[in-house]
Amino acid sequence: MSEFVEEYIEGLLPVFETLKGIQLLSGSEVDAFIKRCQFFEYRIQKSQKISSSFTIYTSYLKSALEFIRIRRKRLNNHSEKDRIEDIIKAKIVSLLRGCCEKFKLEESNWLQLIAFTKEEKMYVECSNTYSRMLQIFPRNVTIRIQAARFEYSVDHRIECSRCILQEGIRICPLETKLWASFVKLELDYVKWLITRKSILVGEEYHSSVTDNKSKAAKEEKLKDKNVQDAILNFQVIETIIQQALTCCEKEKKPLLLIFWRISKKYGSLTSCLTKKLYEMLWSPNFMSEESWIAKSQMISNDRKALYKLFDKACANIPTEKMYRHCLSHSMRYYIRDRDPEAKKRCHKHLFWLIIEGHATESDVVKFNQITDDIVEKENILNKLLKNNPKNAFFWMMLLHCKIESGSSNAQAIREVFNEATKKVHIQASDDDYGLIQLYREALNWAYRYSPKDLDEFYEKACFRAPPKIASIMRCFRLNYLADQEERPDKRRKEYFNFTKHPPNCLKFHRIFIQQELQNVPVSIETIVQALELMIAEFGSKTYECWIDYCEVMLKYQPTALPTIHRRAVVSVPPDEVELFLTTYGDLLHNS
Repeated sequence: MSEFVEEYIEGLLPVFETLKGIQLLSGSEVDAFIKRCQFFEYRIQKSQKISSSFTIYTSYLKSALEFIRIRRKRLNNHSEKDRIEDIIKAKIVSLLRGCCEKFKLEESNWLQLIAFTKEEKMYVECSNTYSRMLQIFPRNVTIRIQAARFEYSVDHRIECSRCILQEGIRICPLETKLWASFVKLELDYVKWLITRKSILVGEEYHSSVTDNKSKAAKEEKLKDKNVQDAILNFQVIETIIQQALTCCEKEKKPLLLIFWRISKKYGSLTSCLTKKLYEMLWSPNFMSEESWIAKSQMISNDRKALYKLFDKACANIPTEKMYRHCLSHSMRYYIRDRDPEAKKRCHKHLFWLIIEGHATESDVVKFNQITDDIVEKENILNKLLKNNPKNAFFWMMLLHCKIESGSSNAQAIREVFNEATKKVHIQASDDDYGLIQLYREALNWAYRYSPKDLDEFYEKACFRAPPKIASIMRCFRLNYLADQEERPDKRRKEYFNFTKHPPNCLKFHRIFIQQELQNVPVSIETIVQALELMIAEFGSKTYECWIDYCEVMLKYQPTALPTIHRRAVVSVPPDEVELFLTTYGDLLHNS
């Protein structure tokens, strides 16, 4: 392995020699630079390679590159850049490319390489990276669009950009983003051609007949005249639009609206095309919500006319999409200007969405904020819960209304909470935000107005909720006990009781250990017991719990570290062994 390391380090020898020769770095700094590079080279030459070894090495070289540039600026020394910065940049690109080829399906590595080559203006490398990435991820629409835009941004290479997008359209003909990007690209090209043409004509007008520049302008003007006319007259763009509408039959109406919006952004340059697309939107084949949306955007400055248009649109096409568009405009006017008319319309649109069964949790929150009548809120929420009895978010909103209407009505609040936990917790997903908020709402009320219910509510939250939510509520419980109890006995008792009923989260154990470390005097026996419980639950899942163990033992029982180290190396997942060893080494180094 050392032979390979020495071979790869030799590529950086000119950097080390030049840095020392022009006194950009001191001798000790260069020696430290060499040793660090050797350390990283050993890591990437191991038989079992991991992508983090490459990325950590490149991050270090990027930092070194930035440090050298700062030092150059301070010393006003700008010599030998080709023997320092250029070699380091080439090394970073080589490492990132090797990482990408070794771990082909890790998209983040490719994006990191692209970002670096763009930042350093290494356009050839960036273009090659995009080409290789599209071979591996041919259906990644976002990358394909980025690649096309990049090729066009470098010397307006429209042919390369067209090829990239056309290849994507052949693979994914129903992808509307590709068609929209294709049209936008062609419009950008037309704009550039017209700008260039105006400059050339201007030069010709002010120059003599024999001027070489004038002759070049004439030749450029006559070159591929038929092709240029087809492009400048938007015939190519219209053909692309027709093909897009034919391919995307189901999405042709929204796609036509997208094309109209894109064309409208270019102002007078594309006024004829914009007008033609707008007329198509109102034709019998394309008449839909998108037609009214386009019309509303044309009169957006006249609020009264816009309100009348919304009423007419909702009457003609009473669909969720139409109502949501009207709601978005009304909500914007209400939030920005506190327009009372906008508030009425928001109430109307939200009420329709809720009654028709199209409401989301966000809609219910907005309705709750706009409506002042508590009784109306409760009636709406009861209707929603009849259709969605297992929706935790709606139960949380109803509980909030009950508390808001009368926090002293303890019996009604208990009934809502008990009914909600019966109907929701069995079917709730582990990441159900509404259920967490339901428990928090009930616990906050009990803490303020009914302390006798607090333990019962916590018991339901910590033992009857889904595992992930229960572990979060157990964290709340530990923090509550730490704030309320002068003696730690009750908190310790509940912690050990919780550990008998896994699963818990890593944060739960960390909170308890941190609380114990803050006690005076510190109970090492209790802390070690908690650390062992944490290791038993998470020792084979993540290296972080072992690092936590080492940090505590380093302070209180340093002699136990070798044993913990041996146990950790055997227990942590194979792909995290390297991370553990690195973090463990840094921990000892900084102690």
